[in-house]
Amino acid sequence: EYALCTAVGTPESVRRSSVTATGKEPGAEFIFSDHHPYSPEYLAGISETLRKLVPKGAKLPPILTTAKDAVKLEPHLAGFPQLRFFALESRVEFTGALFTGQSFPDWLGQKKSGPRSAP
Repeated sequence: EYALCTAVGTPESVRRSSVTATGKEPGAEFIFSDHHPYSPEYLAGISETLRKLVPKGAKLPPILTTAKDAVKLEPHLAGFPQLRFFALESRVEFTGALFTGQSFPDWLGQKKSGPRSAP
């Protein structure tokens, strides 16, 4: 079991990525508005909520978050050793352009070498 914590504009995409990566639904979700200002008070709330979900004395579940959120959370984690955050990293893959089939690297190469002539 794991928890999900994110504050991005499209939390549903982060949720889908976490389910794809783990093969499981999160046991708890902490979804905040985009650009949320994390603070020790929010981390205390996360800890308290998770503590209620596990047997007494058990470790809290790991918490998946985005790399963007991890940067904002990191300054506040020192006081919360019981919280174990893991960042989901995104990877970008380009497909062929719609309708033309031109690859992105080919298009980018043309842009770098100057204007291209019309066909």
